[in-house]
Amino acid sequence: ESSFASPSSPTALVLSAGAWTSTEPAASLLLVNEAGKPVCALGAIGSCDGAGGIAGFVTSWRTLTPSSILARSGQRILLSGLGFRPSGTGYTCVLLHPPGNTSVPATALSATAMECIFPLWDRSAASAPLLLLDGAASVIFAGGGSPAVEVVAGWDMV
Repeated sequence: ESSFASPSSPTALVLSAGAWTSTEPAASLLLVNEAGKPVCALGAIGSCDGAGGIAGFVTSWRTLTPSSILARSGQRILLSGLGFRPSGTGYTCVLLHPPGNTSVPATALSATAMECIFPLWDRSAASAPLLLLDGAASVIFAGGGSPAVEVVAGWDMV
């Protein structure tokens, strides 16, 4: 995908691009001038291909919907983020609530959406912080503040 780059100093460019929605953690970068010719580092025109690379895109999430669920089984939470592996395994959603946490497998629906379906909440209603794990590593929450799910007491039938 092409994007415009503007100089921020005589020796630096600022690239402006949209959110990283691919599952790949890196990308190739090709710098070209307005005529479509490769831009060369240090003016080495004879051996220039204009290619470079960007590495280190980090998987993160920023929103959860809904922010409250009923204490009954089968409640679904959808996390929005970037860089999820749809075919990957090993994601886990964890609601932190002593004395024991509630962990469930998480399913990446796409590179930007993750689903967690929770079992019966067998404790009192609470606001429980939510963690998303990729294996043993916590996936970065980029939404500001501390993500939490309000688990509300209720019943299904009278």
